[in-house]
Amino acid sequence: MKCSKCGFEFTEGVFCPECGTKNDLSEFEEKVIADDCEEKEKIADINKALDDILFYYEQSREKKEAMQEQDSEHLYYNRAQNLLKRLIKQKSSDYRVWWEASKPIDFWEETFSEEMLVKYKMNDTYFAKALDYADIEIRKKIIEERDSYQERKRNISDKIQAEKKTEEDRIAAEKRAEANRKEEERKERERIEYEKQEEIERAKQQKEEEQKLKKEGKVMAMLSLIFGIFSLCTLGCWFLPEILGIIFAFQGKKQGVMRGQAKAGLICSCISIVMLIGIFILVMSI
Repeated sequence: MKCSKCGFEFTEGVFCPECGTKNDLSEFEEKVIADDCEEKEKIADINKALDDILFYYEQSREKKEAMQEQDSEHLYYNRAQNLLKRLIKQKSSDYRVWWEASKPIDFWEETFSEEMLVKYKMNDTYFAKALDYADIEIRKKIIEERDSYQERKRNISDKIQAEKKTEEDRIAAEKRAEANRKEEERKERERIEYEKQEEIERAKQQKEEEQKLKKEGKVMAMLSLIFGIFSLCTLGCWFLPEILGIIFAFQGKKQGVMRGQAKAGLICSCISIVMLIGIFILVMSI
């Protein structure tokens, strides 16, 4: 059907998909059938005319005109349609005229592009007229052919939808995998950062402990030296200072390597003990 306002051709409904104008089917049908007052050659042999139409249809199929995007490139199909318009005006009671006119350009195709699925459809108005004029057996036949055409389109449409769904699922799966990968990378970065912080904290604690031990070692070494010197000065007669000097010397060693002060205190304490023993032996010998 051609829109009465903008001239856009469409096959379904009464509202023009281009401008939205409502078109009257009965008025359109009468306009097609009625004489348009133009001088045209009467078609005497309808069978020959139908043969010509089928020839143009065959040429259109061989030339793959259905695959062409522009309507102006549908040379043979348009010639067949123009001839059918004349037949409709002159032989409107013959079902074959309406039946052939109802066929879209891709009626004979086995496969269809996504654009063809949307763009080309049976002319239901013409098909209904063909049913009106055909006998029972012919009706069954043309209904089967129409159903076969629509079934082929449904199958291709289902296949395209399934392929789209598969592609969408693949893309969604890739996005999920990418999101999971990024999440894993984020967790790995957090784990590494956490381990770094733990390592820094451990190093800090270790350093603090070393400083504490070092400080304690210094104190022990100093005490060992003090008690060592004191015991040396008193010739070990007090006995307790040298013992403490030795103890603090070894306590200082527990905090690390024995320091010079601790060694000096240990030596002084040991000398004091030796001196005390010597004095004790000397006294005993007298």
